Amino acid sequence: MSNEERIINFSGGGECPEQYDADLNGEIVAYLRLRHGYFCVECPYVNGEVVYEADPEGYGLFEDHERDQYLGESAAAILKWIDDGRQLIPIVSPVAQFKITQVDY
Repeated sequence: MSNEERIINFSGGGECPEQYDADLNGEIVAYLRLRHGYFCVECPYVNGEVVYEADPEGYGLFEDHERDQYLGESAAAILKWIDDGRQLIPIVSPVAQFKITQVDY
């Protein structure tokens, strides 16, 4: 395990479901989702290994008093998964890219 500071960044939010992508050093390392009162963290992304799960009070979004707790515990579980030597799979950004070509009809 490294002694350097590592910061997991969460992007996303919303409600019904509340969901996040987690990245470390610009690489997506996990998907987090709270729906129907069930919260889970999957590494390295959707349909990956469930590394953390919980049953918060919130149904489709966290209650204000619980978000920091569950995201903090998620970050710890993600770092443990990485430290245990699990294989990260490069994730292509979910932003679609298109190449437009001229078509003459």
